Amino acid sequence: MTPLSNLIDGIGTSFGPLCTKTIEDCQRWIQRLACTLDTEHWLKGLEPNPTTVLHQDPVQGFVLKTHHVLEGQYFAPHDHGQGWVIYAVQSGEMELSTYVEPGGKGTAPLVRRERYRMGPGDCRVFLPGDIHDTRCVSKSVRLFRFTSCDLDIEAEEGRMTKFVARDGDWVRPSSV
Repeated sequence: MTPLSNLIDGIGTSFGPLCTKTIEDCQRWIQRLACTLDTEHWLKGLEPNPTTVLHQDPVQGFVLKTHHVLEGQYFAPHDHGQGWVIYAVQSGEMELSTYVEPGGKGTAPLVRRERYRMGPGDCRVFLPGDIHDTRCVSKSVRLFRFTSCDLDIEAEEGRMTKFVARDGDWVRPSSV
């Protein structure tokens, strides 16, 4: 078995309603995957593709993708709606920031809570409503993104928020 098939089997048994045990079990599996060596045959050929779906579970709905991001690419502050997400870096380095909305949704610009870097083997969980951004700070980064649901559906149904720049701050689109 490959690390990928082991992960899919492991997550399939660990996945369930959002709770600490589910998050911790899934995070352990994704972190193991992030430690996969570049010599693994299934990783070869993925790099030219910006995004590859590695698995989409037809019953439980979780999705595992790999992303190849180039230096300087930036994804503005956003959340993942009702979904929760685990990012894990396999190679390269990325910078993430987390944000809060003081006073509630749409009443004030975002405030950065923290900024940190993730390198190979690092893993981070974002729960429903957590606001964050990402930036590739190395030549490129390969990361795995595990989502509890299909984020395309979250976006289509209007549950995800992608914040916009206004006067040097990040705000909800409805407050522009």
